[in-house]
Amino acid sequence: MKEEELLSRLDPAALVQAEAILEQLGLPLDTAFNLFLRQIICHKGLPFAVQLPETAVIPEETPSVPTRQDIEKEIRENLEMMKKSMHIPLADWPE
Repeated sequence: MKEEELLSRLDPAALVQAEAILEQLGLPLDTAFNLFLRQIICHKGLPFAVQLPETAVIPEETPSVPTRQDIEKEIRENLEMMKKSMHIPLADWPE
């Protein structure tokens, strides 16, 4: 597979948090990014819903920051969705 280098501007704080979570999952950032790209291809769009929250956030308010548990739960759920959509037996996926 030919590799391409990508120069991108990312939120440094989000990158650090994401890398820490991916490390716990045993998933390098480049592998996670490639999974994301493949999911975009499989879904012919983003592999998750992009929508406004049901309750509007007033600009003066600061939205609550998700907890580590919330983030980990969302990652597990998204990983399970990716596993199912890629049609790879769940037994073949790392824990």
